[in-house]
Amino acid sequence: MGSFALLFGFALWLCWKKRRRTQLTRLQRLVLSLLCVAGSLSSLVCMVAPLLPGWPVLFFSHNRWFALVLLGIVGSLVLAWGSSELPRRSALVREKARSLAREKELREELQRAYEERDRLYQEQAQAALTDTVTGLLNHRAFMQRLDEAIARGQTERSGFLLVFLDVDHFKTINDTWGHLAGDEVLRQVAERLRTALHAGDVAARYGGDEFALILDDVPITRAHEEGERLRRIIQSPPYSGPGLGEPTTEVSVTTSIGVAAYGIHGTQPNRLIDQADQAMYQAKLAGRDCVRVTGARTTFPGQMV
Repeated sequence: MGSFALLFGFALWLCWKKRRRTQLTRLQRLVLSLLCVAGSLSSLVCMVAPLLPGWPVLFFSHNRWFALVLLGIVGSLVLAWGSSELPRRSALVREKARSLAREKELREELQRAYEERDRLYQEQAQAALTDTVTGLLNHRAFMQRLDEAIARGQTERSGFLLVFLDVDHFKTINDTWGHLAGDEVLRQVAERLRTALHAGDVAARYGGDEFALILDDVPITRAHEEGERLRRIIQSPPYSGPGLGEPTTEVSVTTSIGVAAYGIHGTQPNRLIDQADQAMYQAKLAGRDCVRVTGARTTFPGQMV
């Protein structure tokens, strides 16, 4: 019994002397202290009782004395177990809480890493399909959209116009103002094309100073009208901006436009592109700054189309 009393005393000493290391709450420390005191007293009673055989008779009958001693022994064992187990269980609970918090933090970091990876992947995919100067689709992306438009036309029996547009005298702009000014003109042309598009239309920089457009669900009867609309939007107002001389300097930009219609002038990408390109070439032969539709009979100096 003396060993039990020493055990409780040692636990009480640990509870208060090493309270910073045990990391118990005030309530847990108070309950543990009461258990240690109760266990120590119970152990002392059980230890002293056999030395004073006449003392219990003053308070208890002989039949109840054995039960009291047995209860004291069992209580001492239970209290000893509780005084040693409570800090361990508390430490395990705190460690589990820390592990769960750390696991949650790692999951959140992993989720953020996945989101960042997806964002970078989308940016790279977008960059692979976007022209860096104008922000429009590049040649590769335009060919994909043209294939999609042809497939949709074959499925839905719908049509579209393929428009090729070339900036007139673009080399002169580069030679006069420099390539930075030429890039600025291309950016402004692209911006004006964006404002001219309707839902379902596609605009791209086909290459160099050439742009290509897909005008969705537009009949051949409106081909020249749509080409003229684009030509006027690009031509007016004059261009100005970085690289184009003084701030008050304005540069007039015109375009030669060729138009071909899906179904009438071809149903394959290469055929449609060739027809629109030929119509654009005819617009240049006509003196530039005009629109030509594939198959339209127009007379030029020394030529018949």
